[in-house]
Amino acid sequence: MGTKIHSSAIIEKGALIGEGSSIGAYSIIKSGVKIGKNNIIHSHVVIEGDTIIGDDNMIFPFAVIGSMPQVIS
Repeated sequence: MGTKIHSSAIIEKGALIGEGSSIGAYSIIKSGVKIGKNNIIHSHVVIEGDTIIGDDNMIFPFAVIGSMPQVIS
């Protein structure tokens, strides 16, 4: 099974996407991110920083991974 990337997804140069993974609509995968094999990244996901995601994971819609947390005071 090949890698599937939705036409509206943005994959920056330097990002690595493993075989069999799928990237959903409007997702953004930034430079430096490494995604292993057979992952499902749903729509509207942002992954940035030096994030490494192993094999066989599912990231649900609107998740943001690798950025600074929001501070609410």
